[in-house]
Amino acid sequence: MLIKIYKPFVLLLAALYLLGLYFFLSNKLQQEKMGLRYMATLEQGIDFTKPGYPLFLKNVSGVSNPEVWGRWSDAKDAGAKVIFEFNDPLPKQFTLELALKPYGPNQAEPIKVIVGKTVAQFSFDPQLPGDEVQKIGIGITQSSHTPLARSIEIVAPKPTAPPKPADFNPSNPGNLDQRLLGIGFTNLSIN
Repeated sequence: MLIKIYKPFVLLLAALYLLGLYFFLSNKLQQEKMGLRYMATLEQGIDFTKPGYPLFLKNVSGVSNPEVWGRWSDAKDAGAKVIFEFNDPLPKQFTLELALKPYGPNQAEPIKVIVGKTVAQFSFDPQLPGDEVQKIGIGITQSSHTPLARSIEIVAPKPTAPPKPADFNPSNPGNLDQRLLGIGFTNLSIN
């Protein structure tokens, strides 16, 4: 009789252990993807020159590794969209402040910003050099008829591969940059 009761109990404990292990490992993988986490407010925003992301973010996709000036969007990761998922709902009304630079043909194209059901657009100043960071402010008002959004999507319309070096050898690609670049991010804040 004791063996009949003991076997289901052991199976239940094993299942709970495996479930806990799954959640622990998936959380560890997510933390590694997000890098070193740091404290910041929405007003301070995301500093793309840092190796990690602020604690207020749950997930980020479509962004490459940090460089001295910031990070490029990379369509190889999440398509043309860069997605910032927040732990908490975004304010009903806010100004999205961006410090960005376009890559290649994206300088002449409208860039779409999606916050829940709200869609906005902006364009880079075509008079400025493409490698110059531009500051852009976008007023966002979310509908009161839908739940508040927890993500911001920014769409680069023409992700483009960097040019191959003059000494490129297709049989030995070496350190060829495989990214599809669209927008360079220096800072993103919510005020």
